[in-house]
Amino acid sequence: MTQIPSGDSSRQWFLRGFAAGVMLMAAFNAASYFIRSAKWNSLAGVRSDSNESIGFPWLMWEGGNAYGGFYVDYPVLGLNVLAAIAVGILAGGVVACCTRRLNSLLSIYLNESQPTQKRPFQFSLWGMMIATTLVAVIAMLATRFAAHRETLIAIYVLGPLVLVAIAMIPGRLSWQTRVWVIIPTTLGLIAAAIGVGLNLRIDFDRVLLAIFLCWTPQSAIAALLLTAWLIWSAARSQRRAQSCDEGGVVVATSEMPA
Repeated sequence: MTQIPSGDSSRQWFLRGFAAGVMLMAAFNAASYFIRSAKWNSLAGVRSDSNESIGFPWLMWEGGNAYGGFYVDYPVLGLNVLAAIAVGILAGGVVACCTRRLNSLLSIYLNESQPTQKRPFQFSLWGMMIATTLVAVIAMLATRFAAHRETLIAIYVLGPLVLVAIAMIPGRLSWQTRVWVIIPTTLGLIAAAIGVGLNLRIDFDRVLLAIFLCWTPQSAIAALLLTAWLIWSAARSQRRAQSCDEGGVVVATSEMPA
């Protein structure tokens, strides 16, 4: 039988929960643009006189306001950062309290995925081959549709969906391979967006801002949903294993001679 590892410490789980809380606050800040701003078409290079602003829980940037040459309200930015840290500490504390349960579920997931794993070098080589192909395809499509705003909007909207699809499909790839594929693909999508933006005469920083605003909420939601799905799958496997063990004990007891 495969030996179950002892698991990670409460400190490690606290840091993971802290990172999740901060990421969630970053997603809220990015999503605040679509709530606070009157129109969003400037992200695709369409000039607009409508008000644009970002900030959660407090407004820290507004279009047309130079803030004395600093271009952002740094005191309010600091308050938002403190709020994100507070949420991260709260989330980390909650996760750290569930260390034993999470380690149990993690060990089940690792034991179930271990028989299909291969050596890390093979993972890296296979992942590099897939990533190179994907980046080449992205570059070809970006070149073919380089002067269209629809291409830029598609990258804004579908970029995280492509990355999630790579993370989930095909199921036989290990997480190491997925990382090797996702990182170059992400860089390729960002480079393609910048290239399309330059052809459309959109400012470099405007494209990066749009990627942050569009990708961060989607990525946070996807990460949380994937984590919840993994925890639910491991918990279901644990319940199934416990029911099988209890059934075996009942059968063995009933077969004992009186």
